[in-house]
Amino acid sequence: MFEFKDHTADLILYAEGRDLRELTEELLKGLFVLMGAEGKEGKESLILEHEAPNARMFFVELLNKVIALAESEGITPTKAEVLSIEPWKARLRIYYVPQYPANKVKAATYFGFEYQPHKVSITLDL
Repeated sequence: MFEFKDHTADLILYAEGRDLRELTEELLKGLFVLMGAEGKEGKESLILEHEAPNARMFFVELLNKVIALAESEGITPTKAEVLSIEPWKARLRIYYVPQYPANKVKAATYFGFEYQPHKVSITLDL
């Protein structure tokens, strides 16, 4: 026997920015707050490089890379600083506190993804 059950563990993260740099930073800020970074100031940092062939993969996989990093390294990201960026390639400094995120975010998904210059929406699986 099997059955399907409704599940409401999704959340849409929407971000806006004046340019690609600000849009990326705002999107990551939203993820970090959701993970439990609000009120925390990370003193330690790491460099993250990310590249993708298009906007869809750039944004979704960037969030997934950060989610995986937080889980595997036991850190809560608190702030992202874009060091360099061009369409679909970025180098970022991620500030963090050395503790597992208070709130679990399983993944960023491609479902319902929307992108226009200066704004993006991504569905997160919680």
